[in-house]
Amino acid sequence: MNYRRHLALFALSAAAGLVCAAAPAVHAYWVKQHASFCSAQWSVNSWTLYNGGFENSDPVNQMGLLCPVADDSQHPKSAVAAINVHVRDGNATSLMWAEACVTFRTTPGGSCGDADWTTDNSFVGYDTLTPPPDVWADHPDDYGYIFVLVPVAAEGRGSPYLTSAVLGYELQD
Repeated sequence: MNYRRHLALFALSAAAGLVCAAAPAVHAYWVKQHASFCSAQWSVNSWTLYNGGFENSDPVNQMGLLCPVADDSQHPKSAVAAINVHVRDGNATSLMWAEACVTFRTTPGGSCGDADWTTDNSFVGYDTLTPPPDVWADHPDDYGYIFVLVPVAAEGRGSPYLTSAVLGYELQD
């Protein structure tokens, strides 16, 4: 009787071990991209791709940046739970903002979600914008990107202008 109980416990332990060994490991996914992956949407006269990011050095025109979002079967954009866009705002009179967007695959046009803005017009410095990724879950078959509005360069001390820049962005599930 005791032999059967030990055999049953052994078989149960072995089965549990196999199930645990076969279970996939759970890993949080994240990806970090430099701003050099982005492209200027509007024709601006002066932008710089420098080690500080994608800068707008134009004192007259704002710059719209489109930053692509990878979308594959293992890590679909619809599974993204958080977006972090790292920026440097050098303009004390204009806001920077970012939003998740899609270009429609089968019809002209696209759609964007809610934007996240720098703190206020007087803010100057480094910030992280966190626009919600909901539009990507609502449009899983369309092409995703992040749109960032970069303000004009502002007059400043030491150099002719203080530039604003997108440094890079992160996606997390």
